[in-house]
Amino acid sequence: MFAPSNQLILASLRAFAQGETVKQWPDLDWEMLLTQAAHQRIIPVLLASLDKTALPESVRTRLEQAARQQRIRTALLVEAFTTINQAFAAAHIPVMPLKGMFLAHQVYPGVNLRYFDDIDLLVPPSAAQEAAAVMHQLGYIVHPQAQKPDWHHLAPFLHQKSKAVVELHTDLIRRARPGWDVAEIWARAERGRLAGVETWLINEQDALIHTALHARHSLYRRLTFFLDAHLQMAQLQTNGQVEEVITLAEAAGARVALAYLLQVGEKLWEGAAASLPAPHWRLQLTYRLASWDTLERRPNPPSEGPLPNLIELLLMDTWSHSLRMAYRLLFPPPQFLAQFYGSEQKHTYGRRFLTRTHRLARQLFGR
Repeated sequence: MFAPSNQLILASLRAFAQGETVKQWPDLDWEMLLTQAAHQRIIPVLLASLDKTALPESVRTRLEQAARQQRIRTALLVEAFTTINQAFAAAHIPVMPLKGMFLAHQVYPGVNLRYFDDIDLLVPPSAAQEAAAVMHQLGYIVHPQAQKPDWHHLAPFLHQKSKAVVELHTDLIRRARPGWDVAEIWARAERGRLAGVETWLINEQDALIHTALHARHSLYRRLTFFLDAHLQMAQLQTNGQVEEVITLAEAAGARVALAYLLQVGEKLWEGAAASLPAPHWRLQLTYRLASWDTLERRPNPPSEGPLPNLIELLLMDTWSHSLRMAYRLLFPPPQFLAQFYGSEQKHTYGRRFLTRTHRLARQLFGR
């Protein structure tokens, strides 16, 4: 049984998903509720779904202040996106907004209701270096705290004045199989308007698959993953595209991840979400290892270091997917090594791999 404050958080999310308002609640620990809402990044959703006239004045004030700060941050990031989009258009570089920027504008009823603190943009792999040069011209530098680039994105950029953070993706996420090809994602995209400017818009089905794979990669640590998936699936149901997304999820190796999001969603939204069949024991493994219910402060898998990669391997659709991804972790794409690790690529990456292996041993055995 959840604590009263956490029950109210879940009731608020349920009300938001169903377009309703929570008007009554029992006595509860408001400080815990505010802390959890900030951690889960759902303060705007909380404020939108609770009857504000029934809130204690101090609580309403703090919620409104936090929501106002987010609106300011969102406006800054939206302005940064429009500037980047225009600069890329002038340089003839296609660009496609992803994740928070896309969801806030295309899925949520209001742009300020979906928290995001950086800008994720997809560019063609062949244009990555040219896009990075444009970013430097706009006043961005490689983030001082950035790690090495990953297979699917460059190192994050930081604007020296506004402090906006931008990730340029060349693919949507690391993949274990080619059934969800980035070239096909571009082919399914369409031109449209977002944040008042014309840009490329990701296909709704691909966007939902991306939500599922990104949630799995993050080990389902936040409730927003489940809300995102619910709202996206509701749109696809309205458009009669559920069967197509099931087929795409199968090809992308995201069937278990999407099924898990929707099954938990059924519990959160009391049956309002669509279900998706998937291998039972794979789902049970996800329930055991992912443990979405962080509201009760239960021990959860670490969010940093190599251990989450190991756990993610166990959460894939099949053992063949797991083995392929393990191979890719051990032996990344040669072009990736050549581009980002230089002439001594194998030695440099091998040394990094040994360091991470030692760190994994410490995480597993507490040494």
